[in-house]
Amino acid sequence: MERRDFFKLLIGTPFALASPISQASSLGKTLILIELSGGNDGLNTLIPFRDKHYYQYRPTLALQTEACIPLSESLALNSALTRLHPWWKKGNLAWVQGVGYPHPNRSHFSSLDIWESGSGAEQSLATGWLAKVIPQLHIERHLDGISLANDLGPLNGLNNSLLLTDVQRFLNQANQLSLSEPTIHQENQALTHIQQVAYQAKRSAFEISQLLGKSPQIPLNFPDNAFGKRLALAAQLLIAGVKTPVIKVSIGSFDTHNNQYEQHQRLLTNLAAGLDSFAQTMVAHNLWQDTIIMTYSEFGRRVIENASQGTDHGTAAPHLVMGGAVKGGLYGAQPKLTDLDNGDLRFTTDFRQLYATLTHHWWGIDNHALQTKGFSAIPLLKNV
Repeated sequence: MERRDFFKLLIGTPFALASPISQASSLGKTLILIELSGGNDGLNTLIPFRDKHYYQYRPTLALQTEACIPLSESLALNSALTRLHPWWKKGNLAWVQGVGYPHPNRSHFSSLDIWESGSGAEQSLATGWLAKVIPQLHIERHLDGISLANDLGPLNGLNNSLLLTDVQRFLNQANQLSLSEPTIHQENQALTHIQQVAYQAKRSAFEISQLLGKSPQIPLNFPDNAFGKRLALAAQLLIAGVKTPVIKVSIGSFDTHNNQYEQHQRLLTNLAAGLDSFAQTMVAHNLWQDTIIMTYSEFGRRVIENASQGTDHGTAAPHLVMGGAVKGGLYGAQPKLTDLDNGDLRFTTDFRQLYATLTHHWWGIDNHALQTKGFSAIPLLKNV
């Protein structure tokens, strides 16, 4: 195996120095970020089932009342998300409505970059929004973040982040590197830098290996699909005691331009089944109070269905936040179907308010960039 291939697998930012594990006491709070890849249709997720305009705009895609689970007098849950409803009734599930940003971009790549960098449409940033947050956490951790997806996304730019889809492969490749202390090369700082990265990578791999080896084999009842398996891996890491403030998982594609109904129902069913299994596992291992799940997606879909019985790229959409510390309910204003912006929903909640909520109320970071820019936190966590 080439050394550069190991770095590509293991380290989020190539040749970035991985900071040593902090000696401070750990708060143990983990954020599970779920990317709904492709742009989820929010109107068929959290449904305005009393609004006649919904049925007028979507003559074939609108869900009828028998396929809805009422959450309020005007909004209902898609029945494909039935396995999330008990968490709603327990008060552990919040829906934040109308999430988007000003001057929305309908390009998959550009809009996803905006969401994952936290930049807004007015600028382009090379690093993820978490790269500005996680270094401010004075907590013990093995890694700054773990992505169980195809990319680092909002973890991009963190010194000690990990792309991981196969634990055993990761450990096997890590074991091919020596754990000897790096040599300081006064005349070649770049070489010193590379050796320090390799050393920290090996050290993290060794500590994770020890934790996983000591962790009892616990049967995990997760759906037998890619999303379920990745959530099972996330649970396995947390149960074993791997300390990381962020784990990213993705599911998709939600890019439903044609024949949307069956595809979207299947994706939401898989989403709900995986999250329900993960939440139950966290409860069983006393980790639920220290875990928050949040979804994100590059955009929602257009209000009016297209000629192919699908929906095209839109703007705002609702997103869920789950966890033992979550104060369940509906937050933000539902966009009005009678006040569209060129056929799209007008956003009512800036997505950076979600990031400010996590940064300030979940991790307790004051005077962060989001706060100074005026993005107020949403009071959806208990004891806030």
